Amino acid sequence: MKKAVKRDYFTAFLLHTAQAFLFFSYRYANITYGTLYIA
Repeated sequence: MKKAVKRDYFTAFLLHTAQAFLFFSYRYANITYGTLYIA
């Protein structure tokens, strides 16, 4: 039981990290492209 709960927490953590990484990389790309477009 404890192993399953730990695995679920780990999976949720990985999903959250991947989501945050995608969000920030998307924002960073927008800022970079926006700066290049202005320049």
